[in-house]
Amino acid sequence: EKGLGIFLYYSLAADWKHPYFYPRESGWRSARPDYQEKQPEYLFKEDKDFEKYIDFAHAQLTELLVQYPEIAGIWLDPIMGFYNRPDLFPIDETYRMIRSLSPHALISFKQGANGDEDFSAPERGGAKRVGTQLEVANLVYEKNKNKLKEICNTLQPHSWGYNKANDGEHKKAAEVLQMLADAEAQNANLLLNVGPLPDGSFPEEDINTLIEVGKKFKSK
Repeated sequence: EKGLGIFLYYSLAADWKHPYFYPRESGWRSARPDYQEKQPEYLFKEDKDFEKYIDFAHAQLTELLVQYPEIAGIWLDPIMGFYNRPDLFPIDETYRMIRSLSPHALISFKQGANGDEDFSAPERGGAKRVGTQLEVANLVYEKNKNKLKEICNTLQPHSWGYNKANDGEHKKAAEVLQMLADAEAQNANLLLNVGPLPDGSFPEEDINTLIEVGKKFKSK
């Protein structure tokens, strides 16, 4: 109704199911869950094995772009999986493939992977602090720092998904309005996440917060 384009989220740099995604021992603790025992379904033994995962990811992206040719863009995640092993990701090839299939589609990969992204999408506004211990993160920050920006944040206090233990602790309207003000100060959009309940509905406290924020806008 409002003319907003649809982006597809794709977890390119993290996959806990695929047998050939790189292990946490390769440099990033979140690459795999911290299982106490070796999991037989994980088959990664050497860096060359990761090519099998890339083939899988490219096939999935191709399917999405062919099935949904009118999407506005692809929103890739998580950037730390890339920053820790950029040598494993043929990111230039991935971007060329996306642009060849959907020339109109925008590409976003958080703060950026190679500087060819159409805009940056830092999490919770931390465009420079994420991954700054890694050279690749600092290099791409310099390439993307003057591009359009969209800050992603969430109503949940500690995570992006719903957690019953956090009931009553979700962000209130005043906090959302402050996030909007912070985004506006950076000339950025705010992409606000709601972690749905198991049945797909929104938590009541989040609905109330969004309604209150909407009323504030209408009163201006």
